Amino acid sequence: MLGLALAFSYHLGGADYNFNSLHPHVSFTTDDAWITGAYYNSENNLSIYAGKALQYNEDLAVELGVVTGYADTILPYARVTYKELFLAPAVYGSDKELGLVLGLEFKIK
Repeated sequence: MLGLALAFSYHLGGADYNFNSLHPHVSFTTDDAWITGAYYNSENNLSIYAGKALQYNEDLAVELGVVTGYADTILPYARVTYKELFLAPAVYGSDKELGLVLGLEFKIK
C-alpha cells in the first residue's frame, strides 16, 4: 500500500542544533508489514528507510529498520507509533548525546 504523510517533530536533547521540524513522507507497506519509504529529515536531508512494522493492535506499532540521510552512513532505526503520534530515539553530535524525537504524523488517504 502506497502512503503519503506529513509529520511534525520536536527534539528532546541536542539543544545546540537547529532541526527541521516539517517532514513530507512517502511510504510503501506490503501485506506482511515490510516497509520502505523516503522523507525529508530533521537535518534537512533526504532519508530512505526499509524495515518491518510490528503491529500490536490497530493503533500501536513498533517499526524497526535501517535509514540513510544521517552522518553519511546507514543507521539502525526504531520508532513507536500510536495513532498519529510517534516516538523515536536520537543520537546527537560527535559526543553521541542521547535524546528523543516526538512527532505527529498526518497520513493522507
